[in-house]
Amino acid sequence: MRLFFNISLAVACSLIIAGCGSNEPSNDTDAKDTDIKDINYDSSSDDSTVRPDEDSSTSETPPGEDIPTDTPDDNPVPSDPCDPNPCTQLNRTTCVATGDTYECNCDHNFILVKDQCVPDNEPGPCSPNPCTETNKTRCLLDGQGGYTCNCDYDYHDDNGLCCQAFAQNVGGKCKCREGYIDADNDGKCTVICSEDSIEGFNGWCPDGQICVQGTCATDFCANKECPENSECVNKPDSAFCMCFEGLHMSDGICCPQNAQNVNGTCQCNAGYELRGGNCVALPSNPCEPQNPCKSLHRTTCIPDDSAQGYSCHCSAGFEDRDGVCEMLVLESCPSGLQCRAGYCVPFDLRNDQCVTDADCRVFNPTATTTCNTSAAGGICNGCTNHSDCPANSQCALYGACANMCDDDDDCPYGKCSTQTGYCVQKYCSSDEDCFNGTACL
Repeated sequence: MRLFFNISLAVACSLIIAGCGSNEPSNDTDAKDTDIKDINYDSSSDDSTVRPDEDSSTSETPPGEDIPTDTPDDNPVPSDPCDPNPCTQLNRTTCVATGDTYECNCDHNFILVKDQCVPDNEPGPCSPNPCTETNKTRCLLDGQGGYTCNCDYDYHDDNGLCCQAFAQNVGGKCKCREGYIDADNDGKCTVICSEDSIEGFNGWCPDGQICVQGTCATDFCANKECPENSECVNKPDSAFCMCFEGLHMSDGICCPQNAQNVNGTCQCNAGYELRGGNCVALPSNPCEPQNPCKSLHRTTCIPDDSAQGYSCHCSAGFEDRDGVCEMLVLESCPSGLQCRAGYCVPFDLRNDQCVTDADCRVFNPTATTTCNTSAAGGICNGCTNHSDCPANSQCALYGACANMCDDDDDCPYGKCSTQTGYCVQKYCSSDEDCFNGTACL
């Protein structure tokens, strides 16, 4: 309120100087020289004194406003990328700056079509379109208030005549160049099938034929069926089915490499197995064809996942005891068996006299030779191969049919051999179990 009062007083005094503390005549010249805009109002003092004689250039910057310190050299004006105008393409001379880059836009009444600025049908030299000549209806402004008629898209100007690709002006008419033909009489030229045609397998041929290796031939694939994973390929005089990449034809079907058709199904060859649709080679057996295990009594080679691919184990009739292969020591052979080279084996009953098969029994009802009653007096026939034996038994040592086994519990007599799977192996424990002149060690 004091500020408002002082300002009012000052204004009043400036208007009626004679009535404000002085009876001196007023000086009109001095009053006119005092410009109200140069008056400084100091609101910081207690009496808000008005000092009209103070220079306004010393006034403080109003609160909240920054004092400009930059000079014109500190903030140079960026150059205009559109000055001079870089857009010179016909009907596309409108330059629009974006930062330090620019883009060229179509002129007024034009729109962009296939990278060309064409009339947008608004009134102008090209609207309505004055270009009516066949295949030459593209109207473009010439930039000088006029226009030019140009060939339609996909046509080119050949001595004033607009022709399609691979065609040329011949006597005022568009004719296909050599090696091309206007098959549909629409002015469009198509390459003719030939060895030199750039289209290769897709050149033009008469109806009912196709281009095969540069020759027009019958489409033999039209009536040929191909197996799965194959496609038909035409030849000039025939067609064949070609398997897709990575497969080969095997008796009429497409199989992976290293596989053959077996009864209509692809099966991997020996030494290969199917993995992910491909036949891959199995790891080689390091124990074959030559056994690498040659240490004393340690000759059993078994493939494994170790670095060398195999491990050596104790031979048959031996067991590993603290890294040493020692011979197994078992009880004497039971009745009906004899010890041969450390094994309890059946007596050789072949050619013995018999009446029934029971007379040819070896050491249990299923490990026998058979009685041939058709022979004079009956003769025990031994086995020479597995087919001579009953089911679940095979021809074992000394021509006897022996039970197959997985462990000792499957054998009523003797011991189950983990090497052969026969119920025939058992070691002797005394010299009485051995041949004459030999001893049980």
